[in-house]
Amino acid sequence: MKKNAAVLVGIFCLIWYFNWCTPLICDDYVYSFIWQDKIMGIALPETAEKISGITDIIYSQWQHYFSWGGRTVAHSLAQFFLWQGKDLFNIFNAACFVLLLLEMQWLIDRGRIHFRFFPSDILWIFGVFWIFSVYLGDIFTWLTLSCNYLWTTVILLSFLLVYVRFYFNLEDIFFVRNTTAGKILLFLFGVLAGWTNENVPCFVILFLGVYLMQCHKQKKLVSILLFGFAGFTLGYLLLMSSPGNYVRYLRQVQDGIVVPGVSLVESNFSVLASIFVIRFLLLFYVSNNLYVFFRKGLQDLDKKAYYLALSFFLLNIFSLVFMLISPYFRHRSGFPALIFLIISAGIIRKIKREENPQVKRLNEIIEYVFRVAGIIYVFMTIAASIYVWQLQYQQTKIMLSRIEDEKQNPSEKVLVVRERPDLLEKDIGFAFVITGGHVIYPYSLTPDEKSWINRDVALYYGITALRAE
Repeated sequence: MKKNAAVLVGIFCLIWYFNWCTPLICDDYVYSFIWQDKIMGIALPETAEKISGITDIIYSQWQHYFSWGGRTVAHSLAQFFLWQGKDLFNIFNAACFVLLLLEMQWLIDRGRIHFRFFPSDILWIFGVFWIFSVYLGDIFTWLTLSCNYLWTTVILLSFLLVYVRFYFNLEDIFFVRNTTAGKILLFLFGVLAGWTNENVPCFVILFLGVYLMQCHKQKKLVSILLFGFAGFTLGYLLLMSSPGNYVRYLRQVQDGIVVPGVSLVESNFSVLASIFVIRFLLLFYVSNNLYVFFRKGLQDLDKKAYYLALSFFLLNIFSLVFMLISPYFRHRSGFPALIFLIISAGIIRKIKREENPQVKRLNEIIEYVFRVAGIIYVFMTIAASIYVWQLQYQQTKIMLSRIEDEKQNPSEKVLVVRERPDLLEKDIGFAFVITGGHVIYPYSLTPDEKSWINRDVALYYGITALRAE
């Protein structure tokens, strides 16, 4: 237990450090204010007020739902932390990342929630995540993006844990009881879990629906599962039926951010192809082993584990392919898919541990080679990331110091600041390589002080105007 705690605390400190070094970025400034109709991409009025309470968040998200998008759960979290301050967020976000790793371990371990795992298991999950999370450094550091992807994925996995627990042992349902209170709580939690991201819950609904039908056929269906499923479906419908989704799409088309037609499909396909290339080794490991297991057959318990691994693998594939029809596909949208893929790989790894000694010994040798190479890569890229993030922190301190001087001694002139350190300004490609694709790239300011985002940042800090150097 002490070793487990040391590993978790070490990972917490590392992620906290990355968050501490990361400044507010772009959307963070916008969501710091009470939401007004059509404020994304248009400068806030001088009368705009910062979020100062829960009622402001509720009002903002009501406006946001009808004017920009349905991710109410994610943006409520974002506005809460922007109200409470970045320092508090840094702590909670690092804790949320650690919880994500724990949830992945619990799902791999057939839904058992405990802390008696091997430290090497959590390190394996973290190492695999770090190696294959190229382009995803901002998911666990940028405030608004973390709430949109990291936090919503943790909520979703928490919900899935209930069903995985039932799947492996209907008699053992830990803290969820098939009572009226339990049904109401799981229904409400299902609403939150379904109200997260557009490209994942739809397929979770499909897989859970198939599972519940099988339970019904086997006369093992527990009513609380139906309440959770109903809540999850309702949450997803609330997410997708937001009028703001359509309003945002029209605005992005009008502004040239989204270009409908063949070019959009080509752009989305290029992102999908790059994700598959980045994750090729992990995809091959999972798909190849799933095929081998299918060919040779498994024992009853392993069959259940096999089907769970297959389900997470398919969730990974489907949620990525779904993004081909999205008007705005970025690598960040593939974050939940990566988590599903790692869970699938972890389940397979657990099954392989229980194979016959000769096969197990061969697998251990192969895994040892990859483990050594992976450890070296992870340590080198983490060390480089710590260095690059420190450079960013120092540059942010300089920028904020100049802004504070301007506030104390207003000059009525345009303040010129540098948002990024020299390394990111002059050689972003090199920084990207040495950090293993985890480089953070603040891009709030433009060289035009009249740009909407520059004006929003100036309003946030209470100065006349500023622009990037």
